[in-house]
Amino acid sequence: MKHPLNSSRALAAGLGFMLLCAAPVHGGSIANLTVTNLSSPDLFVDNPVIGLKQERRSTATLLSSNPTAVMPTFSARLAGLAATDTFITIGTQSTISNLSMQIDFDIIAAPAESWTMQIDQLRKFALTLVDDPGSDYQSQAVVDQHLGSYSFTPGASGPIAIQAALSEDTGFMLGNVDLPVNEINTNYVFGVGPTSVQLNFSQRLMAHSFGNNTIGPGQEAAVRFGIAGTMPGMTAEDYPGVGSRAVNNDGHFVDLKLTFVPVPEPASASLLAVGLLKFVARRKRIHS
Repeated sequence: MKHPLNSSRALAAGLGFMLLCAAPVHGGSIANLTVTNLSSPDLFVDNPVIGLKQERRSTATLLSSNPTAVMPTFSARLAGLAATDTFITIGTQSTISNLSMQIDFDIIAAPAESWTMQIDQLRKFALTLVDDPGSDYQSQAVVDQHLGSYSFTPGASGPIAIQAALSEDTGFMLGNVDLPVNEINTNYVFGVGPTSVQLNFSQRLMAHSFGNNTIGPGQEAAVRFGIAGTMPGMTAEDYPGVGSRAVNNDGHFVDLKLTFVPVPEPASASLLAVGLLKFVARRKRIHS
């Protein structure tokens, strides 16, 4: 006859194996990650005849990713530039850039597994005006129309807040101005199971040089949003430039982290329940 202690040990070992089998199961990864630049096309105008300089540039890049970590992560950056200068009295001229980045990826997860998407945003840039020699009229640099959104397929869609700083507008001004902007915020989005995700982030950069046919030309205006200008004879768009800014530190940075809440796999959970019943019945027989 088997010794009761040995039987208990065997059953305990079996129970431990079943507990191991019933441990939470999850996919917990990101796949098919892409970052797309949907901004206004680049622009470069250097026309001495009409006295106009304009430059507009943009880029959207994936900086890093760890898609198969326990908490999958990635980091992306949207950068841009908008700059304008009128140096003959031709009236107001503007450079406008609709800066936009789209991020697509798949969440790999078990069907009933819930997850939290933490989206951290950092926006750093400068609004810069430079008073050219002989410029007698105003200029302005602005960032506005901040928009963010998410959509799941299958699943819901909704907004992602892009919190604006207290001032992202130099106003209509004369003289040299350097207005740095440093803004951060965090959003949380929740879901269950596998899905395809699309994130969108956008804002509008505007640089206005208010030349006037009777008063004089406008001064330089630029939004330095992480891309150095290349226009000869224009300094408002330069890096390090006014304020000695580091070009790689500016832009709209998006850092995403996924946290999964595992669920017991149904088959293993059923096996565990059966094992527990057998264990209790066996113990009763041993001690009866």
